[in-house]
Amino acid sequence: SLSRSLSLSLSLSLFLCIFLCLFPSLSLSLSLSFSFSFSPSLFLFLFLSHCFSFSLSFSFSFSFSFSLSLFLSLSLALFLFFSLFLCIFLFPFLFLFLFHFLFLRLCLSLSFPVHFSFSFSLCLSLSHTHSLSLF
Repeated sequence: SLSRSLSLSLSLSLFLCIFLCLFPSLSLSLSLSFSFSFSPSLFLFLFLSHCFSFSLSFSFSFSFSFSLSLFLSLSLALFLFFSLFLCIFLFPFLFLFLFHFLFLRLCLSLSFPVHFSFSFSLCLSLSHTHSLSLF
């Protein structure tokens, strides 16, 4: 079930990257509805899948206005795809949490043609497992 949800999230992120690069003006409503509809379920998944998980999120956003070209949006989409691909291997239990904070904020920033905002999210997870200790 966890691998199916990870593959579904990866395919959705790849689809949104391609859709964002092709249709930057139409992707605002899609990413907004995706963010608001998936936000409660992501937090529910985060706290229900691992009962002993601690997450720390730090977000830094810096925004300024300039004309956003297609090359910049493609390079940001590629950077986003590779960072999400690394997050699958580094933080497999918090992939959906990172997807919500990193990917959707960059989607919202890329959907504006003259507005660029950079969001950085750092999530740390400490998961405790029950182990038998021999005395």
